[in-house]
Amino acid sequence: MKHQLLLLVTVLLSSAIQANNITLTNISVINNGTNTGKIIEFDVSWENSWRVASTGNYDGAWVFFKFKDNDGKWKHLNLTGGDISMPAGTSSSFSGGTIGMLIYRSALGNGTFTATNVRAGVQSYPGVYDVRGFAIEMVYVPTGNYYLGDDTYTTGTNIFHNGSITNPFLVSGNTITFGISLGQLQPGSGSLTASFRNGYTAHWIMKYELSQGAYRDFLNTLTYQQQQSRMPVLPSSAAGTKLVSSETDISLEVINPGVSNTLPAIIGCDANNNNTYDENGDGEWKVMGYLSWPDAAAYLDWAGLRPMTELEYEKACRGPISPAPNEYAWGTSTIASIDYILSNHNLGNSSVTNTSSTEGNANVFDNRADANIRYYRGGIFAHAGSTRISSGAGYYGAMELTGNVAELVVGATSTAGQSFTGLKGNGVLDAFGNADVNFWPGINGNNTNTIANAAYGGTTGVTESAGSFIRGLDTGGDYNVSYRPNGNNPSPYSSRNNSYGVRGAID
Repeated sequence: MKHQLLLLVTVLLSSAIQANNITLTNISVINNGTNTGKIIEFDVSWENSWRVASTGNYDGAWVFFKFKDNDGKWKHLNLTGGDISMPAGTSSSFSGGTIGMLIYRSALGNGTFTATNVRAGVQSYPGVYDVRGFAIEMVYVPTGNYYLGDDTYTTGTNIFHNGSITNPFLVSGNTITFGISLGQLQPGSGSLTASFRNGYTAHWIMKYELSQGAYRDFLNTLTYQQQQSRMPVLPSSAAGTKLVSSETDISLEVINPGVSNTLPAIIGCDANNNNTYDENGDGEWKVMGYLSWPDAAAYLDWAGLRPMTELEYEKACRGPISPAPNEYAWGTSTIASIDYILSNHNLGNSSVTNTSSTEGNANVFDNRADANIRYYRGGIFAHAGSTRISSGAGYYGAMELTGNVAELVVGATSTAGQSFTGLKGNGVLDAFGNADVNFWPGINGNNTNTIANAAYGGTTGVTESAGSFIRGLDTGGDYNVSYRPNGNNPSPYSSRNNSYGVRGAID
């Protein structure tokens, strides 16, 4: 049986000189020798990889596949969990399911990492079909204690603390009880069970926030009806229509218009407006903004990931280290006050030419010299010789936890947020392009934060935002790790905002 193969790479990020160039190549689908199933074979490679003993962490890639069925629709290609073959020095795991696989170093090292002739069993489908492969760079966060809040950051009363605003709260297990009456965590009330994902247990998070190229690739596997929910303009809009006309730094536009309920649109990046799409200068490496919570949830479900919680956000920033007063994601309270000068904006090697070498660098409102340039390439402040502080990195190596865009996460202090059980996406959306995972914020159209999210009812997916939250702001002048905007009464995040982006997680 012949299998027509189409490669689609979703993420190409990091380093101010070169992007990390994560690639899936040489994809083929073959018989497993017993005619009982199929095996997918591929190579995966990315730059600036690491595995270090000092922090017990390492990076990796989340790899998953879609196939075009005989009805012309793209569907998720599940793995079987068997027929695994990995090259020397490489490990893999399925993270409790067969939606995709994590690939990472099995020994200490750093630099370019390449795994060739990786093999994994896939479910067998009849007919000849195209396959698209996707790879997302991830960072491993090990099991361990960490602190919520810091000991002097006192803006408002929304900061996590242990009985006193100047006492950070030590997370030392999988359950947490809220409430000052118990001498423990404030603000709010209630309890978080182990299934909530409070950050104590090992997990993975995306190394970078979702990019514009990755969102393009997502849209290009949806039906017309699904695209209607995930695009700010109709899929039938004329060729050349920008998806976000009000935000000039969003590079996505319609290449070929869709036909209502029949044919989906084809979307591309065209930052240089020359009508030649997805060139190196077309901005696909920039972070994706102008999302809503339903948009973010749909992407994560489609990719087989799950939302990150706001507690996991704080651990990703500070790791096991005691909090520094008023700290940012890189662990100090100083942030560069520079009008950044960008070189090669919209290219894969875009860089900032005047970064600070002693203070933390971050793409925040205060540092934008050009109001028309809002979204920077993921990892733009990291380069050879940069430190955690100058690159703006979190403790475990995740980038842009402070700034670039605010990250849509699961909130921990609302009834709706606390009902989150940590389930990951299954790679499939409902007919309207909405996430349909049990207990995710906004499932079944829940828009009331005092009402727990429930199991998917079968008709309405994640169309609202009860239980969602934002952390790591890029505007407003308050970018500290501990800052919790709106506290226990979060604004609804069901509407798109140019400050909203997302970073997914997986166990």
